Amino acid sequence: DRAPDSGSAARFFYSAKANKKDRAGSNHPTVKPISLMKWLTRLVTPPGGLILEPFAGSGSTIQASVEQGFDCMAIEQSADYCVDIHNRMKAFANV
Repeated sequence: DRAPDSGSAARFFYSAKANKKDRAGSNHPTVKPISLMKWLTRLVTPPGGLILEPFAGSGSTIQASVEQGFDCMAIEQSADYCVDIHNRMKAFANV
């Protein structure tokens, strides 16, 4: 008989933390795993839809969108993170 709140906190998470490949060299504090962002974008975006990303951060949502054929409009205020996004998408395009 287990108590209803027993078990590790990991049972509440869809995927693990972002790995080195997901981070794509970014130092952003909240990089999301690409697999998670693909799942979330598919969950809420119709085929051929447009994703609006108002806090682009490291660009993981942008990459997930592009990989699935969605259009994505992203906004980021930090010049440093814009460089990270540019580098991510440049590396992704060369894969």
